[in-house]
Amino acid sequence: MRKRRFDTAERHLKRAGQLAGELHDPGTQLLATSALGGLHSRLGRISEAIDIFEASVMSPIVDRIALISVLHALSSCCRQNSQHSKPLDTLTQLITLLADDCPDKKFEALNLRGLIFEELGQYDKGAISYEAAIAVADQMGDPGRQFTALNNRAASFLKRRLTKWSAPRQPDRFEVESVSF
Repeated sequence: MRKRRFDTAERHLKRAGQLAGELHDPGTQLLATSALGGLHSRLGRISEAIDIFEASVMSPIVDRIALISVLHALSSCCRQNSQHSKPLDTLTQLITLLADDCPDKKFEALNLRGLIFEELGQYDKGAISYEAAIAVADQMGDPGRQFTALNNRAASFLKRRLTKWSAPRQPDRFEVESVSF
């Protein structure tokens, strides 16, 4: 029953995208194809979702906010699919687009970029992304996000097995004197 509902939703979203294309309405076409990509992602069909999101990014984008959502979804799917280098460019483009307009999305993108750098073993670049995420969380006054970024930064240092580190930017935050494994 559930699969049949998803198949029906997929068919309707594909048809909506086709109709929007025939009407030369790129905004509606982007919405329909993005929703289709999201459906594939939720179904665990990540490779198909990536293909759909990549095609969406290549189409004429009329709305910067819609592009932001597509880039964020594409980055998340690429990471889920262990395609770590692909989302880095997408996330950098996304962070640039976001500027200061959507601090919550910018925080998520910076934090995700930090995680991906870390997975690639590029811990210094990951730490820079976490620092930027901490700054955004500070501007937002969001202690939950501050904790998340600080925790990710600290975990990154532990993964590198650094034995001594103190935060030069904000030494009042925390200090790690030694770590034993």
